Amino acid sequence: MKFRPPHDRVLVKRIDAQEKSVSAVIIPETAEQKLHAWIVQLILGLTLAITWLVTR
Repeated sequence: MKFRPPHDRVLVKRIDAQEKSVSAVIIPETAEQKLHAWIVQLILGLTLAITWLVTR
């Protein structure tokens, strides 16, 4: 499936965080502060096929 973001937009694919366990205590993904995503396509007047890992 091809998708082209309109105008000067970015198409981002979110990476689902996994639950981690520390000594049998499960830490849910909501406890993490970082957001991880792949930038799939960046449109700035022309199409650039890129994949960047974004950590926020």
